[in-house]
Amino acid sequence: MRCAVLGVTAVAILAGCSGFGSFATARPAGDTSTLATRGAIAAVDVDHGKSWMEPNAGKGRLLYISDAGTDDVVVYRYPSGIEAGVLTGFDEPQGECVDKTGNVWIANTLASNLLEYAHGGTTPIAKLADPGQYPVDCSIDKNDGTLAATNIIARKGRDRRGSLSIYPDAMGSPTIVASPDFYLIYSLGYDDNDNLFLDGRNNSDAFQFGELAGGSSTIDPITLSGATINFPGGVVFAKRKVNIGDQAGAVVYEATEAGTVTGSVRLDGSSDCVDFFIYGRALICPDAGNGDIEIYNYPVGGSPIQVTTGLISPTGAAVSN
Repeated sequence: MRCAVLGVTAVAILAGCSGFGSFATARPAGDTSTLATRGAIAAVDVDHGKSWMEPNAGKGRLLYISDAGTDDVVVYRYPSGIEAGVLTGFDEPQGECVDKTGNVWIANTLASNLLEYAHGGTTPIAKLADPGQYPVDCSIDKNDGTLAATNIIARKGRDRRGSLSIYPDAMGSPTIVASPDFYLIYSLGYDDNDNLFLDGRNNSDAFQFGELAGGSSTIDPITLSGATINFPGGVVFAKRKVNIGDQAGAVVYEATEAGTVTGSVRLDGSSDCVDFFIYGRALICPDAGNGDIEIYNYPVGGSPIQVTTGLISPTGAAVSN
């Protein structure tokens, strides 16, 4: 594979397509309510010390960014972009998801678990074990609270095929769901009707898209028509469409649930937008290639309305209220 995904014997098992970025001067996020860009702030500190959060940070909206390059999750006030805290102690954090109470779940890839943090909290309040797997993304069904995680690949065995781990009520041991149509599974997202959409690669290393319908135990492949995706990216349901990222193409495609592409969001300047997050009129892109966070006007796209640098390999994002 041309991208750093299967470094099983190396340090990282990244869902991102690019390698590690570098440090730069940080700028705060643009105020997406007015689509304005603000002035400069200091670069993000990387000290791997104790987790911390500014007093009263939990009283407002927060943007969580997983940085697989530092094993930290950096937390910003949103939309101001001012750094509000850093969560430490991860072993390659990647994709994130938020439940209806505002708690944030983080896929802790090399530790084979998912950790839950209360909005503005500094210590995990729950942990879901994902034994034998490398989880890289998660999504929560807002109707019944089920948490689903993508396992990009199994830790060991003759058949290391990727899978889904399903946790009813975000508790207990997972039900593992695999498919012969997927060898690697990257990202996933629930729609409003308990259906789960996912992307990855098949045995021939070609892009694969599919659905685990509500109540089903089988992943059905879906042929994506109207676009060619070079490298699977995030999957997010928004504006009644399934939004599917192409990490290598700097674009997010809008598609029907049947797989017909109806539009696209161009991400100018993006190098490797991994597990993006859509919040209102903002598409938040953790760019592992550039080592920054780019926010785009959604669904217009084009040039970013702000860029926050100072990270190494950001791969996951979520906004919590």
